[in-house]
Amino acid sequence: MPKPMLLLCSMMAVIAGLSQVQAGAGKTLSASQIRAMFPGTYVGTYGKTPVHIKANANGRLRGIAEGKHDQGRWSIVGNKLCVAWTVWGSGKTKCKPVVKRGNWFVTLKKSGKVKMKIRRASR
Repeated sequence: MPKPMLLLCSMMAVIAGLSQVQAGAGKTLSASQIRAMFPGTYVGTYGKTPVHIKANANGRLRGIAEGKHDQGRWSIVGNKLCVAWTVWGSGKTKCKPVVKRGNWFVTLKKSGKVKMKIRRASR
């Protein structure tokens, strides 16, 4: 096979692979979609640690993980959910895009692995 054709075939295979990865990754939510999630009560995991989170309409958060309680604030900047936990995150605000995967909402690490996974427990 001539080199230009081989290169074209290789590029098409890479593009097809990226499309499959993106399709499997879920849909990234817009700011309005993230805003529609709040207020609410959520259950999920942070890494492997089970968490329970209550997000209030006024931007306040309450959470429980491994019997430890914390409070914080949430906001939306651009198309990212920003969260600052008083103890768990040392008060530092961290902003991440939110991806919908089935009934779960996830934030991802730079590696693409799931950092936090939550689903609505109640409104």
